[in-house]
Amino acid sequence: MSHPAGEKRAITKNILAKSLTPVIGIRQIPIVPRSIALNNCAKQQPVIV
Repeated sequence: MSHPAGEKRAITKNILAKSLTPVIGIRQIPIVPRSIALNNCAKQQPVIV
């Protein structure tokens, strides 16, 4: 394997963090800008391979 276990785990963690960030971010944003954040997330659909 070209990737050590730790590196592979870090990559997986990074992908999970990227996919979860919009959800966590929207929860922390006040109600008013929430629709703007949702629109931004819709435009920037992250592609998870």
